[in-house]
Amino acid sequence: MKNADSEPESTARAEGGYDEVRVHCDGRSFGRAGELHNAYGFAVDRATRQEAWLFGHHLPTPGHAAEDPLHFAGQDADGRVNWVDGQSKLRAAGRTTAAGVQETRWLDADGNPEAHWTGGYHVKRILLSGEERYYSQPLVGAKPLLHRVDGPAIADPLSPVRSVWCVDGVRVQGPLELLIRHTVRARQASDHQRPILRLELSPAEESRLRLTVIADERGDLAADIAIAFPDVYAAAVRTLD
Repeated sequence: MKNADSEPESTARAEGGYDEVRVHCDGRSFGRAGELHNAYGFAVDRATRQEAWLFGHHLPTPGHAAEDPLHFAGQDADGRVNWVDGQSKLRAAGRTTAAGVQETRWLDADGNPEAHWTGGYHVKRILLSGEERYYSQPLVGAKPLLHRVDGPAIADPLSPVRSVWCVDGVRVQGPLELLIRHTVRARQASDHQRPILRLELSPAEESRLRLTVIADERGDLAADIAIAFPDVYAAAVRTLD
């Protein structure tokens, strides 16, 4: 284990499967054979951060409301990774499919599908390529529909240009498409010596642009949004401040 503040203390912890404990000034970390590991709890449990690790593999904590944070509850016999709330209720479950797809599902306190608190999706899948896909599936067994309101439903990790925005299974215009529409209108107005009028946006379209700026304030898309839609860009920056 690296980057610790003290030497590991060898211990045997059957419940967590770790054999090393490191004591830091603000908490502890746990490991096995030199790798971060805790099969039932956070492997990094410090005041500055809490992280789940299994055999040196980091498990990102599923997004949840800040006032109701999730805690790692380990991996069950079926290989499912479980996350619970402050009342020990299962609120998110993850698994890796036979095809190597990483899947996370959000649940309410009764174990039923629950929409993500900001994205509105119930299921997130990460493909082997790294591409992320988000789905609405409010009923068990129902057909999953590409859906996300706080970002692209198909998120390309290498290029936001190739990402796709969908709501309830229907493709909608994302930030790139809105910028293209604005550019085309502006060019047509200029060619015909007419005033360049800003593209009128629906509240949902404004929200997509704001979220893009908030996600990557220094990115190319954010810079283009600042020029084409300065009011929307300013609102996003105020949110960041």
